[in-house]
Amino acid sequence: MSEYLTIDSVTDGVARLELPDGTLVEIPASWLPTDAKEADLLTVRTELRGATASIEFRIDAEATAARLKEVTELRERIPRAPAGDLEL
Repeated sequence: MSEYLTIDSVTDGVARLELPDGTLVEIPASWLPTDAKEADLLTVRTELRGATASIEFRIDAEATAARLKEVTELRERIPRAPAGDLEL
């Protein structure tokens, strides 16, 4: 799987993105696609035109679905704790 940015959270107009190395950065949520949501994987395209730079975030729906499937399968392999009251 390629490296993506992951939307960690969106709160009060601020989006927190997780970079491939685990670093978290904050950007204005308005920079994201309007249908972006937490856990979406993003690709980034930058463009330089003279002294002007632009950045575009795109949701990779296929990669997001694959990651969700991977995490769901991992969670299902975690043993469950026994039911009932705990005795200390």
